[in-house]
Amino acid sequence: MRPIEFVFEADDGRPLGGTALEPARVQGAVVIASATGVPRRIYAGLARHLADAGLAVLTFDYRGIGDSRRGPLRRESARMQDWGRLDLEGALAWMRQQHPRVPQLVLGHSAGGQLVGLAPSARNLSGAALVGSQLGWAGHWPWPWRGLMWAAWHALIPGITSVAGFLPMRALGQGEDLPAGVAREWARWGRRRHYLFDDLGAGARAAYAALRFPVRALHIADDLYAPRSGVEALVAFYGGAREVHTVRPEEVGERRIGHFGWVRPPCERGIWAPIRDWFLGRLEPGRRSRSA
Repeated sequence: MRPIEFVFEADDGRPLGGTALEPARVQGAVVIASATGVPRRIYAGLARHLADAGLAVLTFDYRGIGDSRRGPLRRESARMQDWGRLDLEGALAWMRQQHPRVPQLVLGHSAGGQLVGLAPSARNLSGAALVGSQLGWAGHWPWPWRGLMWAAWHALIPGITSVAGFLPMRALGQGEDLPAGVAREWARWGRRRHYLFDDLGAGARAAYAALRFPVRALHIADDLYAPRSGVEALVAFYGGAREVHTVRPEEVGERRIGHFGWVRPPCERGIWAPIRDWFLGRLEPGRRSRSA
């Protein structure tokens, strides 16, 4: 099956770059919500693995990232909440239009798992699998990482962004550069104990609490970006059934995995396959479609 590269619209009409995989017999539909500053192409192998099991899959770039970047980054007005409320919402709407009769699912990586509840149509999901998704308050990290996270949120990210006019993540080896509005909001969330829920207020808390689909969160044991306490703190805001599982590198035959290594093919059996099987377990046989 060939991936389909195309452009679709965010909820506000903004054009976004997407890639779709359409199996011949679609049983369910999965939208992959990327990590901060991570282009959709790194999820290509994972997307194909899911599609081979009969799941239609959409990967996409948030505004200001990859193929969804329009013009100089210093002129990009995006905020991090826009990635959830507008971009993820547009992806869910596109997938629902293509496959209206099958269960809709989300796979969120890092920030992708944080933003799910900001998309209004998330209430229609049948499940969400989160990998390395956490609340970013520094208190969830042990020392000395706690001090480094505090410095990043309070000084490094705001300071570098103010000087450069954007956050040069590429120079730091951490993905693609971030628009200033995204970087500043990200840092502001990190300075608050309950992260986006303190910053966006009661409306965000209520929206996540109203979600009734099951959530399965994976904590990678050697992931320095997502300690287990932060993962647990995030999923506690989701209103449905919740479970957190820790995956240790040696359990899947790897020396290290970290925050990004799980998307590599060596993790297909130990991480991708369990996610696939959990998704398949969320499907209701009476709602499956026999044709794409």
